[in-house]
Amino acid sequence: MTIPLALRTLKIPRTYRGYRRMIAALELCLSDEREPSAPHRSSLYAQVAARCGCSRSAVESSLRTVISHVWRVSRSALTQMANYPLDASPKTMEFLSIVTNYIQRSTPHP
Repeated sequence: MTIPLALRTLKIPRTYRGYRRMIAALELCLSDEREPSAPHRSSLYAQVAARCGCSRSAVESSLRTVISHVWRVSRSALTQMANYPLDASPKTMEFLSIVTNYIQRSTPHP
């Protein structure tokens, strides 16, 4: 499973400003071998901001907007990805952890 395919499953339009920022955040989470949500939130935002040429607050806002969209439009798909019931919209790091874990579970390992 690729990151763009996972985001498409959640019906996140590529036209969202936060789409590229979400991809960058997920790439960083997937590259951290300690655990999916291991990067501290503030350092993750700073790294995404550096990659995307924007501010840390723009990253934070963009990711929250994407998560809000997913919660409105694809709540059942997100719950299925999480593999546990979600009573409320996940916070940013929980969302990243859900999607990262889903990608890792869906990717065949040699």
